[in-house]
Amino acid sequence: MFGDDPFDQRNSNGSPTSLFPDFSQYAPHGVHWIPPIDFYETDSEVVVIAEVPGVKPEDISISFDKGKLTIKGVKSRVSSMRGLSYYCFERTFGSFVRTFPVVSPVHKSKIAATFDNGTLTIKLPKKKTERA
Repeated sequence: MFGDDPFDQRNSNGSPTSLFPDFSQYAPHGVHWIPPIDFYETDSEVVVIAEVPGVKPEDISISFDKGKLTIKGVKSRVSSMRGLSYYCFERTFGSFVRTFPVVSPVHKSKIAATFDNGTLTIKLPKKKTERA
């Protein structure tokens, strides 16, 4: 009966609506999710920190070529969630690619990455340059 179920919402025409807005129309076509990134430079290194909750370390690849750092990964949907009836589904899944130009010269062989509790930290040690 209408009104007994808090999730049974109706618009003025009596058609069902959701308590949770659908923002998928605003996402670029084919993009499932984009992990947020902090990208900064100190005197000795360039640092990139990415929030990648739910991504396994083995599902991330990092490359540095021609002055560009590329981070690729995939966040897989949990298989036990298939076939359920959802009231709300806001978590995103799928693959991502982020590429950043690195202006400072870095030691490619000394690039290091750590992964802790869903946070990926990449450190690119800068080459020392001689000042005139």
